[in-house]
Amino acid sequence: GAVPALVSIPGIDDPRVIDCLHIHEKDVSACRNIVILGGGLTGMECAVDMALKGHDVSILEMRNCLAHGAPYITLLAVRDYIEKLDNVHTYLRHKVTRIDESGVHTLDKNGQNRTFPADAVVSCFGMQSRREETDALRAAADANVITVGDCLSPGTMYEAGTFGFWAGYSIYGGNM
Repeated sequence: GAVPALVSIPGIDDPRVIDCLHIHEKDVSACRNIVILGGGLTGMECAVDMALKGHDVSILEMRNCLAHGAPYITLLAVRDYIEKLDNVHTYLRHKVTRIDESGVHTLDKNGQNRTFPADAVVSCFGMQSRREETDALRAAADANVITVGDCLSPGTMYEAGTFGFWAGYSIYGGNM
């Protein structure tokens, strides 16, 4: 499949930084301020989850919109939910410049430096394919290997399911 995208930000190795796949394995109950890095669907859903548990959440997104490229109806549902929560704040066009003991530092759309206090930081920068592993498996297999889903390119569950269906269909040649 895929793994969380690696980013080069000073302080990204801070122990308070948790990648989006492992946030539910960590005890963040004592954390008041949680900063979500990335405003895609995963970041938005993580923010809702943390807010419902009583945390103050800030979503920092580099683009000028949340969940760029997400299915529209899903975006509307999650965005409407976030708008009803008093403890979720979104900040668009904020580039993270570093993470240190005082929090997450950003450069906003006007070139101003901002600092967001953070007891925990959730990295939601997206996913990247594990192409080397996929290619190694293909090279070692004595069979026709069809790459689908996140092994091919990180995407949505719909895309993975659709690619998987057509891969299976092509194996059987339409004789199902």
